[in-house]
Amino acid sequence: MSQGLNTMSTLAAFIYTCKAAVAATLAILLCELFNLPWPVWAAVSALIVIQPSLHPSLRASVVRVVANLIAAVVGSALHALIGIQLVDLVLGIMAVGMICHHTKLDDGLRAGYAAVAIVTLAMPDNTFEGAVYRVVAVVLGCLCAVLVNVVFDKLGTKEPVPPGEASGGGHGE
Repeated sequence: MSQGLNTMSTLAAFIYTCKAAVAATLAILLCELFNLPWPVWAAVSALIVIQPSLHPSLRASVVRVVANLIAAVVGSALHALIGIQLVDLVLGIMAVGMICHHTKLDDGLRAGYAAVAIVTLAMPDNTFEGAVYRVVAVVLGCLCAVLVNVVFDKLGTKEPVPPGEASGGGHGE
C-alpha cells in the first residue's frame, strides 16, 4: 500500500518529493528537446504516476500508466470528434470509468479522470494533430515517472518496506 507523505519518515518524504520534481522536470525537458507542445501536461501526468517506492507500488504504477493512456486516447478522440469541452469531459469520465472497471484498473481511476480533464479541457483545438500531441504528452509523462522510479530504486534511495507492503497488495492513490 502506498504511504501518504504524513505517514512516511522525513527521509522517505524527501526522496519521494525529489522523485516528483525530477520526473516533472524530465518530462518538460524532453518536450522541449523534441519541440513538443504542452509540456505542462507531460509534467502533470508524471506527477500523477510517480510513486513513493518501486516494488510495493509497481502494480499501482502500471495501473496508473495504463489508465492514463486509456484516458488520453478516449478524451482526445472525444475532443476531436465532438469538440464541446464539457460534453467531452463528461463522456470521457464515464467511458474511462467503465473501461477501467471492466479491465480491472479501478486503482487507476483518479489518474484516468485527471488525464481526461487534461486532454478535454486544456486544449482549444479539436484536430487530430492536437489529439495526438495530447496523447504523446501523457505517455511521455507516464514514462518519465516510471523511469525515475526505476532509477531511484536502482540507486538504492528507498527505505526498507514495512511488513505487509512487500507483496504490493495495496491499492495506493
